[in-house]
Amino acid sequence: PTAPQPSPPSAPPSISTRTSGFAKIASLHPYDDSFRLQAKLGSKEPLRTISAKGKDMAVLTITLIDDEGNQIQGTFWREQASRWSEFLEEGKVYVFEKFTVKVANKQYARVKNDYELTFTDKTEVSEAANQSAGEAMTAAVDITPIEQLPRFVTRKAPRCNGRAGD
Repeated sequence: PTAPQPSPPSAPPSISTRTSGFAKIASLHPYDDSFRLQAKLGSKEPLRTISAKGKDMAVLTITLIDDEGNQIQGTFWREQASRWSEFLEEGKVYVFEKFTVKVANKQYARVKNDYELTFTDKTEVSEAANQSAGEAMTAAVDITPIEQLPRFVTRKAPRCNGRAGD
């Protein structure tokens, strides 16, 4: 099959008929930029605007899940964020190409992964023709035994003066 063509800015994603040759989320790393990823859109945060260097820019953060249950966070910036926030739908399977893998900023990470994806104006996104593949794409869950929970609790409790709404 031929590689999907990038969609024009105002069009929804094209349909990819490719069925093989996809990287697994667990195999992604920053030392290669030629990965092709097929994953289900597990979540899409609302489009938001941040200010940087005196300019406002749009940001769209998504979570992707592959067929092994691995998750990775990805971010679209500027015009791409606005464009893809309109078309990407949670629960659908997409093929992503021409993205950057970088070390995750754990301060902002919402999933357990050492890496995160950055999508640019060169990134190609297409809807997978085989949407039934998404049925196998369910996030893996880490189960913590109850006796280990105290290590996740901070020593400082939030203060409250006892009034409603505080």
